[in-house]
Amino acid sequence: MQKVTSIVSRKTDHVSLVQGHDYEVIGIDDTCFRIVDESGEPALHPKSFFMDCDIVPPDNWKYQDFGEGEYAYSPAELATIGFFEDYSDGQVTAVQRFRSYLENRKRLDRE
Repeated sequence: MQKVTSIVSRKTDHVSLVQGHDYEVIGIDDTCFRIVDESGEPALHPKSFFMDCDIVPPDNWKYQDFGEGEYAYSPAELATIGFFEDYSDGQVTAVQRFRSYLENRKRLDRE
């Protein structure tokens, strides 16, 4: 599991991050990390908000190249185009798939 440590203080506009807290990375793009933040939801936050920004995605993550230097890495389970938009819209299958992904991650961490 890849983690990043927030360097952003709650005194900023980013109340969904706690300074010094470790967050599991569940996606990487050219400018941001996707983490489950203090809101409990998957959210994109600029890499500049974290220490240790040179994270290498796991081998089993999917790579998407959008051209002009834009890219994204995501776990295979979450790598379909539009997945997080569907999740944000509350589409049941996307919400269930994301919750299942989180439960599997927790189970693997305990083993």
